[in-house]
Amino acid sequence: MTSKNMQLTDSVAEAVSRIQSAEFWDADDLEIVTGTKSSTWRYWAHIGWGPPSFKLGKRRLWRRSVAMSWLAEQERAGAEQQRERTALAADDEPAAEWLLTRTGPAQPRFGTGHTAQDGLTSWQGQRRADVLAGTGGPQPQIAS
Repeated sequence: MTSKNMQLTDSVAEAVSRIQSAEFWDADDLEIVTGTKSSTWRYWAHIGWGPPSFKLGKRRLWRRSVAMSWLAEQERAGAEQQRERTALAADDEPAAEWLLTRTGPAQPRFGTGHTAQDGLTSWQGQRRADVLAGTGGPQPQIAS
């Protein structure tokens, strides 16, 4: 083993030892543990997503136990979603119905210019509501 590889191995061992013994983690520690970039952890904290964190001076910190329990929760949620997808893939109609009642209709992604109402723009949603209520525009004529 070359001296460069030995130095790298020693620094990794030191980082792992530090992370295992630390009560609080910063974004770089979370990156080492999860493989998710430290900038992502900081962004998630900024938008209020992810495990609870706090700032100490200019550093954002996460309590190790809280971060680990949040990660375990995400793992459980991912396993549950996988079970739901498997049930849907098997054409299990009750499971599909249950999933829709649990999550509601699919919502459009951010930046599409749509509202959450059936994925329609606000004027389309209002027009649809008016037509359904019988108050909007000319009504279709049914040929007899």
